[in-house]
Amino acid sequence: MIYLDHHATTPIAAEVIEVMGRALADLSGNPGSVHAPGRAARAAIDQARRQVAKLVGSREREVVFTSGGTEANNLALRSAWRVQVEQGRTRIVSSTVEHPSVLNTLKALEAEGAELVWVPVSDHGALDQTVFDSIMDERVALVSLMYANNETGVIFPIEDCGRKAHEVGALVHVDAIQWVGRLPVCFADLPVDMMTLSAHKLRGPKGVGACIVRKGLDLKAVQTGGNQERGLRSGTENTAGIVGLGCAAELAQQHLVVQAAQCKALRDRFEQQVLHRIDGVRINGEGQDRLPTVTNLEFAELEGEAALLALDMRGICASSGSACASGSLEPSHVLLAMGRRPEQAHGSIRFSLGAGIDSADLDRVVDVLVEQVPQLRALLVDPLAIGS
Repeated sequence: MIYLDHHATTPIAAEVIEVMGRALADLSGNPGSVHAPGRAARAAIDQARRQVAKLVGSREREVVFTSGGTEANNLALRSAWRVQVEQGRTRIVSSTVEHPSVLNTLKALEAEGAELVWVPVSDHGALDQTVFDSIMDERVALVSLMYANNETGVIFPIEDCGRKAHEVGALVHVDAIQWVGRLPVCFADLPVDMMTLSAHKLRGPKGVGACIVRKGLDLKAVQTGGNQERGLRSGTENTAGIVGLGCAAELAQQHLVVQAAQCKALRDRFEQQVLHRIDGVRINGEGQDRLPTVTNLEFAELEGEAALLALDMRGICASSGSACASGSLEPSHVLLAMGRRPEQAHGSIRFSLGAGIDSADLDRVVDVLVEQVPQLRALLVDPLAIGS
């Protein structure tokens, strides 16, 4: 199998499986208990907190563990909204291409009185900074932007946007779920107040993530209970999952720069081969700074779902967009926001790279695409064309 869907989830690292197995076997105590088993579990969580903090360049106490990226985004957005609305600020600014866990959370806050302002993107996926600048005033409570898009990999100007938002007194949340573990980041140096990440995007386990909360920011808890995680995320901690996230963070830290360079070289070569050997293909996000691990290719006159099935039958895993929208027949909201027509969005395929992928794998994918794309195009025009 050639797995090219790392932006949906990454295969868990063997080292992570090993440390989680030991944690499940040996760390049976409640981390909140004062006896020896409880203290051992607490020590393991503290170690994981240090590992995550080192990866993202934050203080240890700024790391708040959650059940994953979606909960981390909810915690950041809902808690920040509660703080700011008490100050009379009601406007939330975000982009039209955010992940569903941000988009739908903001729409829920709209029912609570939030005024949502959506910043558009260009046809290449770049944030419209002129529009962003024009709406930055004292009414803005919160700015929420992704560091890099999960479908196209296009990188947003977080430093510039964060600085301008802070100048008007707004809080800033950055969804770094696709960024962390793929490119370096230093939370301490960013003009943001909250940053979110997810373990399963960096070869860790599913069901665990973190919200990095700036020291001194007094947020309102969304989930109440036993006061765990500085009172921001109550509930008995998932010790094994958190240990797995810590191990994944340490592994990512060790290989960050080298793997990023390797993935970019592989991705660029793959794109060049596809564009050279197949007509009617364009790169969604071309010309923009992008994550090195992903390419989103639009194939003219192609039904993407049929192409994904054809690839899958040959042992190649890819996707048509966000895994959180799986099962939906709707075209990608990201590509529609970039001005693509529905049929163009439906003809786009995301290939995302990670550990274990080499040039031979990608050569094989190109060969399969060269074989399959003309057949699938013919089938779309004339369902009787194949086999006639």
